[in-house]
Amino acid sequence: ISALVLFTVLMFSVILMGAYFTISTKQRTQIKSDMRIQDLYGKDVEKVDQVYDQLVNIQTFDYTGQVQTYQVPVTGNYLLEVYGAQGGSVTSQVNDYAQNNGYMTYNGGKGGYSQGIAYLQAGQTLYIYVGGQGTGALKIGENLTGGFNGGGNVTGVSTVNHMNASGGGATHIATKDGLLSTLEDYKENILIVAGGGGGAKNQRNHTYSTGARWGHGGAGGGTSGGGPIIYQYDLDDTFTSEENEPFTEITNCAGTQTTGAAFGKGADTRGYSAGGGGFYGGAANAAGGGGSGYIANLKSATTRSGVRSGDGYAKITFYGN
Repeated sequence: ISALVLFTVLMFSVILMGAYFTISTKQRTQIKSDMRIQDLYGKDVEKVDQVYDQLVNIQTFDYTGQVQTYQVPVTGNYLLEVYGAQGGSVTSQVNDYAQNNGYMTYNGGKGGYSQGIAYLQAGQTLYIYVGGQGTGALKIGENLTGGFNGGGNVTGVSTVNHMNASGGGATHIATKDGLLSTLEDYKENILIVAGGGGGAKNQRNHTYSTGARWGHGGAGGGTSGGGPIIYQYDLDDTFTSEENEPFTEITNCAGTQTTGAAFGKGADTRGYSAGGGGFYGGAANAAGGGGSGYIANLKSATTRSGVRSGDGYAKITFYGN
């Protein structure tokens, strides 16, 4: 009988081990987190329950247009991930094209991505500002509000044929409350930033107008954002479709680690499209440049440009010790 019991226990252990190794990485991480909480608080059932209530292995933050907070439930390492918002896109009729019934679309720059692991103390409060997507004009001369958290605004001009878009907002996490643009004197409180994309621009009269310019917004994020990707028409140019327009990136419109339209804010414009928010926001040259990302002294840090469509996003994952 004892041998049978031993065999049963061994088989059950094998089954449990097999189950552990076949579950998802996310589930294994949760198990490690649970074990860490038990190690820290032992028989203090009330405290364990409190931590479980507060701690979600992956806490996510969608765009809300206002500050969101996260109270650190237990001292340890946390993976911080942020995505900036896309700049506004425009679709409008172009008098000179027969393709697509004369309608062309130019896209706002995609938002960037940044990640890093921070060691945080229990009870600390983090302030999360998730960037909002920029807005594309539906008619000539529209005033357009930039995306939440630093997207540049557009003041419309009804006497020109421009179809503009506002910039996308940055997403950031900090230990001090405030829009990114208000933290210039508190950079030590900023943990991580993902830049927003610049707004796109179209123009009704693609030909017969020397100096006419149109194109895509610059990508947000990375140590330096992307410049707007535009085409400028000259009277000697000949083309019949989108595919053979020679577009050029205007790199000096991108936000960097030290320069841009403004700290935390994309360029506001009149009659053109606006820059994306970021550590330093994008400037504008017809279309808007993307804002830069930023990462403080975090482990496993990386930042990329041109990743996120739509509104921004943030995620905090508990990594234990």
